[in-house]
Amino acid sequence: GVLSSDWSEQTSLTLTIPDWFGFLPTDDGKGWETAVIDATKAQGKLIVPSFINGKAVVGIKANGFYECAGVTGLILPDTVEYIDANAFFGCEELTRVRWSAGLRKINSAAFDCTGLETLVLPEGVEILENAFKNCTELKSVSLPSTLTKIGNSYGVPPFSGCHSLESIEIAEGNEVYASDGNCIMRKADNTLVLGLKASKIPSYTEHIGSHAFRDSGAESIALPEGVTSIGDYAFAHNDRLKEITLPQSLTSIGESVFFRCTALGKIAIPDGVTELPYGLFAWCTELKEVALGAKTEKIGEDVFHMCGKLERITISESNAHFKSAADGRFLLNKTGDTLVLGCQDGAIPDGVKKIGERAFEGRTGLKEIDFNEVEEIGEYAFVMCAGLDRLKLTSAVRIIGEGAFQSC
Repeated sequence: GVLSSDWSEQTSLTLTIPDWFGFLPTDDGKGWETAVIDATKAQGKLIVPSFINGKAVVGIKANGFYECAGVTGLILPDTVEYIDANAFFGCEELTRVRWSAGLRKINSAAFDCTGLETLVLPEGVEILENAFKNCTELKSVSLPSTLTKIGNSYGVPPFSGCHSLESIEIAEGNEVYASDGNCIMRKADNTLVLGLKASKIPSYTEHIGSHAFRDSGAESIALPEGVTSIGDYAFAHNDRLKEITLPQSLTSIGESVFFRCTALGKIAIPDGVTELPYGLFAWCTELKEVALGAKTEKIGEDVFHMCGKLERITISESNAHFKSAADGRFLLNKTGDTLVLGCQDGAIPDGVKKIGERAFEGRTGLKEIDFNEVEEIGEYAFVMCAGLDRLKLTSAVRIIGEGAFQSC
């Protein structure tokens, strides 16, 4: 029944260190890293000491307080410079932190799956890796002007899975980033590096960065005209994303951009995009309709991996490389002798001599196939077609590629 309050004024305490609180020397021997020895004894508000035997406590060790379920608050001394990977991962009851004025770096997963509700990082923090993923209670974030790097080496953002996050801002004076419309923008090239479900994408945005909206909880997104590129995994793992509008200015889409966007039902690729890269729509299990543009010339591997409900693939008639057939149920090369992609229909069109690699990959609704004039079946052409229960090859078939019917 105790009401939440502001932090009390700073007080100096001299205490006996309990036996469950451990300290290890840093690599240079000049300070200490701290970690828990017995996680069951770490309860309530955790106060990290600033000095032990005359040496400063400068870091929280990797996995130092991993899944300390009883920790509810954290007070860091101003001597702490870094919080290492997984330091407080899974401390679900940890709701607030008194940050160190000396803090410079927060490493990957340091506060993943904690109970933090607001986050105000102190001036001085320079590096923020993917450190606050799946903090489901987190509602607002304020970042310092000293921040120079957001995300880890793979580009994964710090707040993916924080579906309650409503606002994010960065202090004025930051030389690398600016906040606008609940987006974090990189100043040098107008790249949106971090977005939320509540974001209003600025009209001057030119690029959507890798992982920018990864698992943001977004349900609908419209990119403004002027955006020319989308980085790898930019909208991945958004299982609530039902619709997205891509601008005609778009010319480049990265790998696995819509990976596991399981609610996405249809999408239109702008005319300027020339390549559909690896895994673009992989595991978009509700995707039914895709329209391709006039300049599409290359379709990569696993683009429609496990798109089991795909019903229609259409393409601009002016496209020089592909054409759609049978009211969009098939995508063929321009001459019509190779079937590049198929949906749920197994009635192969007249004139098709070859079924391309992975053409029907993961079309779980496909029941049977009429091979018609087909002479060659490409590698993994029907891999993971789990609903396929009837197969009758004709005498025309000469070549069956590796794994053509694997996992059927």
